[in-house]
Amino acid sequence: MRSFGKKFLTTASITAIASVAFAVVSVAAPGIASARCAGQGNEVRSTLVVDGQEYVAESPDTGSCNGNNTYSAHFAAKVSGLRASVWIQNNGVWTPHYGSGYNMSGNNYSYTDNNSNSLMTLCVDDGIDAICGWGTDWVFGAGYFPVDVAPYGVNYGF
Repeated sequence: MRSFGKKFLTTASITAIASVAFAVVSVAAPGIASARCAGQGNEVRSTLVVDGQEYVAESPDTGSCNGNNTYSAHFAAKVSGLRASVWIQNNGVWTPHYGSGYNMSGNNYSYTDNNSNSLMTLCVDDGIDAICGWGTDWVFGAGYFPVDVAPYGVNYGF
């Protein structure tokens, strides 16, 4: 399995790699790039983009943004050899929804909450290290998923 270090050496400058190697890159403030449901009836596609390359894409299923407190969607890694995951935070607890493997296969997931309002971050991992974030804002975790400090989006109206 390919490591992030090797992948990043082919997609980013050595300077950028040195700044993230074995440390978490902090982001000044979590940004909201877009929302999964931006209110009832407004379905929006989300992505995690690292150095200009799309790594994860997530889209709500048609009709998911209907105000019934249940959200269903599909997601996939966009880079071969990496596993995508979607992390949902509700009532202060982050819950992962992992892809089926280290491939670009599509994955489905759903969840229910009590107020149609959750935080969401997208991640990709190589089995050791992970990158999590939202849009073009991301953090690197050496040996762990940095979801507690990762940029996130707000999913509401589902």
